[in-house]
Amino acid sequence: IQHTTPFHSYCTKKETIIMTDEQSSGAPPVVVAETIAIFGATGRTGKETLKLALSRGYKVRALVRNVKKLADIITTDPNNDDSLVTIEGSFEDMTKLEQVFSTPVEYVICMASAPPPSDDNTTYPPDFMLNFVQKLQSVLDKQIQKPKVLLYQAGSMSTDGNGYLHPMAQVSKHTLGRKLNIFPKIHDNDTAIQYLAKHTARMAEKESDDGMHLIVTRAGVLKDKPSERELVVSSWPPMPIMYYATYADLAKFSLDALKNKDLYDTCPFVR
Repeated sequence: IQHTTPFHSYCTKKETIIMTDEQSSGAPPVVVAETIAIFGATGRTGKETLKLALSRGYKVRALVRNVKKLADIITTDPNNDDSLVTIEGSFEDMTKLEQVFSTPVEYVICMASAPPPSDDNTTYPPDFMLNFVQKLQSVLDKQIQKPKVLLYQAGSMSTDGNGYLHPMAQVSKHTLGRKLNIFPKIHDNDTAIQYLAKHTARMAEKESDDGMHLIVTRAGVLKDKPSERELVVSSWPPMPIMYYATYADLAKFSLDALKNKDLYDTCPFVR
C-alpha cells in the first residue's frame, strides 16, 4: 500500500438502490441509506466527520468512551431518528465492538487515539492502536457482509503500509517527534498501519470478489478553524510550517475518499 498521485474529483453518492420484482416493472426503487461505523467520533476530526456524515444522509454507528460528548449532536440533529446509534464503552471491549457491527456496515472510519493521560499514568499506553485494530479486524473478518472500505487516519510522520516514510517526513519525525515526545504514539500508528495493510492484502488474495479496501490518510498539522479549502492528495508530506488543515476540511476529505476508488489501498499524504 503506497502513496498515490493527486486527484481532483470526488464521488459523494451515499445511497444504495435496491430493485424488487414489483419495482422493476415501473415502481420507484427503494433507496437504502448506507451506514458508516466511526471510531473516535468524539475527537475533533471525528466529530466533524460524524456531523457531516449525518448531514449527507448516512447512518452512523459510533463506539465512544463518553456519549455525553455527543450531546449537542444527538439533541440538535433533526434527522436523528435511527440515523445515529451510539454505543458507550471501551475500545478494548470485544462485546462493544461486535455491537457496532450487529447490523451491516458499508464503511469504517477510524479516527481514534489512546485515552488522554491521567494523573496516575502520564505515559502513552504501549501498542494501543495496534491492539485495537487487531480486535477490530477480527470482528470484521467474521462479518458475512464485509465493509467496502476501512479508512484509518494517521499523521504525516507515519509510515505507509510497507514501512516506508518520505525522507522529508523522516526529518520532521526525528525533530518534532523528539521535541513533542510523541515517538511512542507514532510508532504505535506505524505498526497499526502495517498490520492493516498486510492483513487487507492477505484477505484480498483469499476473496473471490471485491474485498474490503484500506485507505490511510496522513495529514499534517490540524487546526480548529472554519472550513478553508478542499484538501488534495500529495506525494510530498505536508510541512508543518507551510501547510495545515482544518478539522472540518479533513472530515470532508475523509468522507469523499470513501467513494474514490483511486484512493483504495493507498496511504496518501493530505494537504
